[in-house]
Amino acid sequence: MLQDDVIRHVTGAMAVRLTDVEENQIDRIPTDNLEAYDFYLRAEQEGAYFGDLDSFRKALFLYQRAIEIDPTFTDPYAGIARIAVDVWRNDYNNLWSNAVARKIAYDAAGQSLDLDPGNARAHSMLALLQLVDGRTAEAHANLGFVLALSGHADAAVTVIETALRPDPTPTPNLQLLAGVVYYAARDCTASIARLKPAADALPDAEPAHEYLAADYADRGDEKNARREVQRLLELFPAANLNYYRYHYDYWDTGELRHHLDDLEKAGLPSWPFGVEGRDEDRLDEEELEALTRAKAWTGRHRNGTRFVQQVDQAGNVAYQSADIFTTGTAYLDSSMLCQRVDGAVLDRAICGYVYRNASEPRQAGEAYVQVSPDALKYFSLKP
Repeated sequence: MLQDDVIRHVTGAMAVRLTDVEENQIDRIPTDNLEAYDFYLRAEQEGAYFGDLDSFRKALFLYQRAIEIDPTFTDPYAGIARIAVDVWRNDYNNLWSNAVARKIAYDAAGQSLDLDPGNARAHSMLALLQLVDGRTAEAHANLGFVLALSGHADAAVTVIETALRPDPTPTPNLQLLAGVVYYAARDCTASIARLKPAADALPDAEPAHEYLAADYADRGDEKNARREVQRLLELFPAANLNYYRYHYDYWDTGELRHHLDDLEKAGLPSWPFGVEGRDEDRLDEEELEALTRAKAWTGRHRNGTRFVQQVDQAGNVAYQSADIFTTGTAYLDSSMLCQRVDGAVLDRAICGYVYRNASEPRQAGEAYVQVSPDALKYFSLKP
């Protein structure tokens, strides 16, 4: 986009060094629909900070039009949340009552984060809501969490310690957030001291065991690291490195690499259920093309759920199981099969390998195995 080219030119001329997160923000196109984007920009112009009620009404209409055109466009939801927060905290009852404005703000921010967990405005609106609600510790903790995952660990520690200071007995959730922040700051001792009581109070909280495993691995404590990975896999049997790489792609690149390295040292498998296909059984790009283009699959997931999937000549995908029907697109990336579901968060594609099924006895008679970050499928070509 022209706007992005201008940003790059200016930052280059000023010798400004962008972080990985800032580079990603410039590279990411917020929506493919130019009409929706036009309504969003007009809403932004109308609903400038501290606008009057008339400008708020116009902006809300424009944000809603953008959402109607592209329901997966995350920024208009965050814009609605911002206006609702202003209405609520300034007591603009002529537009919404306080209770309605507060609920709209929380709901809209939540919808934005469902679509894009890294949306900065939505996070800032939640923090402001919590501040006005008198939940200052939560507001600071959420800010610290965002700073930690965006590569600003020192600032994150300062903020999280502000959140912890007033309360000698913080909640388990606050302890967990603090543990994540200290882990990002490479202070494993402080992180473990926060995560252990959080894990004791919330024994089924997967993130507590995930980060404890990473902490222990970072300290070189293999025994405890593997114990926490075992507990993590008991709670989440499909946990794997590629799953976290896929779901945490909005993190700062260096933070994500550090976390995945620690989880690998702790013994977390690369793929779900510890499956590691043999190189000689893996399909190459030409074989994948022949297997997927204008073909239909029938098979089952590891848990036994039956499915049918079809890819047309143009790469459009339709998938159906007993309780799910989705559409999307498929493409090949080297020897990986990548599939993107319509409406996926951050427009993510899930990529994995396909192997000839060489297991003995062959699983349910299926000829192939698809291994991806979030699933293990056994299938054959549909007759």
